[in-house]
Amino acid sequence: MRWVVTVLGTVFISGCWWNQHPVDTSFSTYTSRISNVQQSPDITLPGNALVALPEKRQLMLEAPDIPFGFLDSYELRKCDLFNLIAEKNSILGKVQDAFRNLDYQTQLVAGLSRCLASSEISEEMKAELKVVLDAKQRQLPAHFNNLVFVSQEMRTQLNGSSWIATDMSSLSAELKQGLQAVSKTHQAISRSQVESSDTVLTDYQEVIEKQPLVGSLSYSMQNASSKLSAITQQLEQYDAAIVCGVGRNDTKFKTLRNVFQLYYVEQLQPYFAKLDRLYFQVSSQLDFVRNANADYTYPIDPLHTEFRQAIADHVNYWKTLFKRCGASPTRN
Repeated sequence: MRWVVTVLGTVFISGCWWNQHPVDTSFSTYTSRISNVQQSPDITLPGNALVALPEKRQLMLEAPDIPFGFLDSYELRKCDLFNLIAEKNSILGKVQDAFRNLDYQTQLVAGLSRCLASSEISEEMKAELKVVLDAKQRQLPAHFNNLVFVSQEMRTQLNGSSWIATDMSSLSAELKQGLQAVSKTHQAISRSQVESSDTVLTDYQEVIEKQPLVGSLSYSMQNASSKLSAITQQLEQYDAAIVCGVGRNDTKFKTLRNVFQLYYVEQLQPYFAKLDRLYFQVSSQLDFVRNANADYTYPIDPLHTEFRQAIADHVNYWKTLFKRCGASPTRN
């Protein structure tokens, strides 16, 4: 029985490591090796923190329905608006999700503008349409906000709970097109030019939900920053334990330099470079998360700034150490 308990205990402990993500394992091994060389107490790396949008009710903006008193008007058929309104007011139309709703709202604004420019529409009808158009244009930012921050698809894209895969090399073409479509819609709404936009967001709804990257990227930068900063602090706190110079035993320094090469240069640094590339690939498509809501800004930009600063601080420590010891960063 004692043998069984021992084996199960060993399996449980090793299983915890086996279940770790490779990035977490690299960080854990890196700090452990540093502690061994410095003969310093092991530090506990910060736990991984989620990147999570505020609750839906905090971000939802009201956009109440505007009643139409002229649905049965034959005139609206002359500018291809009647069918769009009728479809929206059908049983299925009244339960549209955020993507279909925003497509409808932008198509409605474009249709209203088209009717106002039509010579076949009476002046009396145009006066009614102008009132609705102005109201609908004012509501578009709220509808867009609700798509970005409240729809399940976009929340799946923006929330982050896992590291970017180590084998991911670039943003997929499909997701890039999807984010570009959302960005183009945001620009069209901001410039009051939706009547000239032909973007249909429902075409990209599935890929945005099925290829979550923005949240994972934010999560990865956030947690890489916190862990790397903790390791830098560890190195600085026990820096005096690493002696070097003429006539001194520099075994610890040489061993620590090997740790730097094996675990930072060869494992962590390439991953960090990948995160940095992904950020710049996706950043230009994310203007809509920066200013879609006056009270909330998605944190990917400050997370990237902190990420780069954590890397700079860490590299600066090693530069200082190598300069102090008059040695090259490499093992040669």
